[in-house]
Amino acid sequence: MAEKKRLSKAEIAVRKELAKNLFTKDGVTTQKELAERVGISEKSIGKWIAEEKWETQRAGILMTREVELKRLYKQFTNLNDAIEKRGKGADFPDSKEADILKKLTASIRDLETEVSLQEACEVLMKLINFARTENLTEAKIIMKWADLMIKTLVK
Repeated sequence: MAEKKRLSKAEIAVRKELAKNLFTKDGVTTQKELAERVGISEKSIGKWIAEEKWETQRAGILMTREVELKRLYKQFTNLNDAIEKRGKGADFPDSKEADILKKLTASIRDLETEVSLQEACEVLMKLINFARTENLTEAKIIMKWADLMIKTLVK
């Protein structure tokens, strides 16, 4: 029987982030499925869920971003509606309103396009797993760069 390779701290961190993402964002709630999908024991998964309060984070991560986006869209729409109600010829924003619209647009764009650490880890893990099926040597190189990138994102 082949001996199991011991994972490095960086590899464990990547798998932990992937498990957290699957649990908090993708709705994978069984420890068995999480363990199988990320290659970590069910015991470790259970420990992570309990210690880091993933149950609470799952609700918070999904709701906070969604609620904030809805709030920003509502503000944007309300301001545009108020401007439009002024009537023909006066239905354009003044400089203060234009500035507010610009800031709301930037905030919406940031929330819609911002990539979290969990999302970055998920994409990197998918890339590494794909590379492993094609070329193990190159997958190891990708893993090295992925670890470096994640360490940079964490700082």
